[in-house]
Amino acid sequence: MAILNAPWVFWSAVSIGTIALLAFIWAFRGDRARGRRRCPKCWYDMGGISGLTCPECGRVAKSEKQLSRHRRRKRVMLASVLLALLSAAALARPLHSRIYIALNTGYRLVDEINVQGVTVKAYRYDFVRDDDWKQPKVEVWIGREKLLQLSDHHVMIGGSTGYRSPLIARGENVDGTGGKPDIIITLDSGGNRCCETVYILSVNKHPYDGRVSVSIDDVIPPTGRGVWEDVDGDGAFEYVTDDPQFACGPWTSCASSPNAPIILEWTEAGYAPSRRLMLASPPSDAEVRDLASDIRNREPNRVQPGVDLIQAAIPMIYQGNADAAEQLVHMAWRDDMAGGDWSDPGEMWAEFWSVIDAGPYGTFIRGLNAR
Repeated sequence: MAILNAPWVFWSAVSIGTIALLAFIWAFRGDRARGRRRCPKCWYDMGGISGLTCPECGRVAKSEKQLSRHRRRKRVMLASVLLALLSAAALARPLHSRIYIALNTGYRLVDEINVQGVTVKAYRYDFVRDDDWKQPKVEVWIGREKLLQLSDHHVMIGGSTGYRSPLIARGENVDGTGGKPDIIITLDSGGNRCCETVYILSVNKHPYDGRVSVSIDDVIPPTGRGVWEDVDGDGAFEYVTDDPQFACGPWTSCASSPNAPIILEWTEAGYAPSRRLMLASPPSDAEVRDLASDIRNREPNRVQPGVDLIQAAIPMIYQGNADAAEQLVHMAWRDDMAGGDWSDPGEMWAEFWSVIDAGPYGTFIRGLNAR
């Protein structure tokens, strides 16, 4: 029953059980003889009386030793046992639950790496009750000194290179510079397609005394979920991700969100969007016309008006081809695309830029398209 799990019931049962235990000990110790001769049946004081027969009840003791027995309070002992059993029955389920929760709640080590004396540990938090949940965490240690602790809905030591592909930056580089980090810690907020925060750490060894230190080279702010790739084949990894402005909205569902690709490469100031890697050759006029014709001929989407056009135009903007994207918007526009967000292609185009400008890469995307 639920009432048995109530705190007041639990502590009442503990109190009653404690009292019953103390009463049992008191009754068991009883009234000691302390040299007195007493009848083992009625406990009449037979001091000064010779023989083994009680003058009060007529009981004949078998030996002199029987006259020196302790007088235990059996009724109190029986009542104490019954109370103890009742309190134990009331405590059985709550105690089982508390023990189960205690044994199955807490941080558990799930991953660990050691890089030149620097230890990085990832923990998950196991819990039974929903109100006892805590975020997983990553800790960075040198010896017994904790240098850094990070937590989020999901944590990972290393950088993802794709689905079921090996992680990078788990200490395999002894001097991870120039786009080859020593350690990457990835935090995920748990949203659909959003958002990851990435910490880039370097392990540094002093050339004279050999002391080891850890520095944070860069922190990539929340972006869409990304992967680490050597995009240009120069041996350094770039971070390929999405602009979080288009993750799960604002005009589409999470599943149909447009791809807004961002490629971050290592610079002296840390990871930054790469103009040279993001720029793509503009589509020809014929290609734009064919794509516009294909979008116009598709079945209208009444739930997400214009979703096909959004999915086609946004990637063009992030490849530096805003002129082609604007041309596509006007050529592929249909009246059924009009809705609460826009009433004509001009408003749709203005809304695209309004969302881009409000994001972390708005200025860069503007510059990418300023040819």
